[in-house]
Amino acid sequence: MSYASDGKYIYLDYEPKLSLTFINNTFPIPLYNNTILEELTPTGAVVKALSIPGVVGITGAWNGSVVIQFINGTYALVNMNTGAVEPINATIAGFSGGLLYYFYYNELTVVTVRRGRQ
Repeated sequence: MSYASDGKYIYLDYEPKLSLTFINNTFPIPLYNNTILEELTPTGAVVKALSIPGVVGITGAWNGSVVIQFINGTYALVNMNTGAVEPINATIAGFSGGLLYYFYYNELTVVTVRRGRQ
């Protein structure tokens, strides 16, 4: 479970029912097959919920856009208005203010995201 806020909403990812696999019948490993990404008001009311399997973390949020990380280490940008999930080719990604940043093969890219909440 992780969370982030864009100053207006809180974004939370969690797995409602933990799914585990076992290595050599001894070590439980979470699969993150049932992860949910929620957009919440500061009072805790759910605005929107998306089922996105494999999410292990949120690295940033801005104006209805959320950067998530998957169990395999990849990142994606989620538009909470449309539910669109766009992969980001990066080794690290997030938001700083209204700017999306991502780092890949020794190159830092910073972009203005012009979507999300209107």
